[in-house]
Amino acid sequence: MTEIEKPLISVVVPVYNVENYMRKCIDSLLNQTLSDIEIILVDDGATDTSPKICDEYAKEHSCIRVIHKQNGGLGSARNAGMKAARGKYIGFVDSDDYVSVKMYETLWNLAETNEADCAYCEFTRFWNDTVDIIPQPQKAIKVYSGKEILDSYLLDRVGCRPSEKEDCTYGASVWLGIFRNDVIQRSKVEFVSEREFIAEDMIFDIDFIPYCKKIVHTNEALYFYRFNPNSLTTRYVPDRFERNVALCKEMGSRLGRTYNSDAYKMSLDRYFLKITRIALIEEMVHIKDHGWRTVRANMSRIANNSELRQILRNYPIGDLPKAQRVFFGALKRRLYLLVAILIKGNMALKRNR
Repeated sequence: MTEIEKPLISVVVPVYNVENYMRKCIDSLLNQTLSDIEIILVDDGATDTSPKICDEYAKEHSCIRVIHKQNGGLGSARNAGMKAARGKYIGFVDSDDYVSVKMYETLWNLAETNEADCAYCEFTRFWNDTVDIIPQPQKAIKVYSGKEILDSYLLDRVGCRPSEKEDCTYGASVWLGIFRNDVIQRSKVEFVSEREFIAEDMIFDIDFIPYCKKIVHTNEALYFYRFNPNSLTTRYVPDRFERNVALCKEMGSRLGRTYNSDAYKMSLDRYFLKITRIALIEEMVHIKDHGWRTVRANMSRIANNSELRQILRNYPIGDLPKAQRVFFGALKRRLYLLVAILIKGNMALKRNR
């Protein structure tokens, strides 16, 4: 790839201590079938050989630009890359992941054909060199425009209606999409720090999507997400639930500025129930490390959260799918042993599939 004055897409890649993984990531971007892209590597104060690798790639490939900055976290690195981006669209890739060679051509064509302000795809997980093989559904493309962006698309990204089996229709990960640069500039959207809020991608979506006139989504899995058991999202974090509660409050504040009614609250409550269930599952996953007495105390702490108690009183739990209905019914009555049994049973079922 050669340097492009006005690239079609700028891909921002935050880099921090990923010397063992980043070459696979960068190579997947250099091999894109869409040639008119620039790659912005943001060295976020890495202390390994990552900065050197960034500079080596930039010397060999004129389409690569490198930003070296003091460590500020993922959100800070993405913001620095966004400010430097010259493309019509901006995409984001985490430096320990990689993408399909056709990802950006696919998203570009979808965005341009549908005159969309952003285009999203799906992902699959991998660890080491093993890709999580999942049945690929028939290709489907959905286009959202006008009122349905707020009435359907954004709300379904936060949380589905009670009767839906899945907690949300689409995951909130910015690395699955491309976003019009001029909309980002006009809306002045930035990433918050993941050190302040545990899911900065969700807040970005809540801030950006209301400015869109049209959004397109494909169910093709074009992004490969590295499953790392030592990452922030998979290792045990004692205050993860409390951090998620703070996130929900911030989401509610921002959604309240977008919607003229409380239409978003049911979706936000479903999201709250999801993060509650995940927190309780995390406790059971680590029961051998902490013991039942500690796990039960943590379950009690979670179950007695004032926001959760209010949701359990008011949310139509009876409309949830059966498994969740039983689970949250037990939690509402503070039947911690039953909650633990339900979690262990579900974990056993998943292992035996």
